[in-house]
Amino acid sequence: VQYSIFYISDLSYTAYKEKNEMVYRVVHRLSGKPVKNAKVSLYFVEYRNRNRNTSRTLSEEKNTNEQGYVTFPMSDNRRVQVVVSSGKDK
Repeated sequence: VQYSIFYISDLSYTAYKEKNEMVYRVVHRLSGKPVKNAKVSLYFVEYRNRNRNTSRTLSEEKNTNEQGYVTFPMSDNRRVQVVVSSGKDK
């Protein structure tokens, strides 16, 4: 059995690498306007073969600026999950 968790949200984000950082931009999904003060959380994800489960550890959280941007240092080739929230929207 396989499953996946997903959210229905008015938030959308894009990500790209710039030098030694990952840049995320959060916008309203329908209008495309930047979302300021959205919380962006980065989690390190690790699959544990012995237990056959996946663990998720919070790495860092930051809020977006006026233009909807936030930057994080590049991870060291680890799997990362990004969670974006603003108010009750996630």
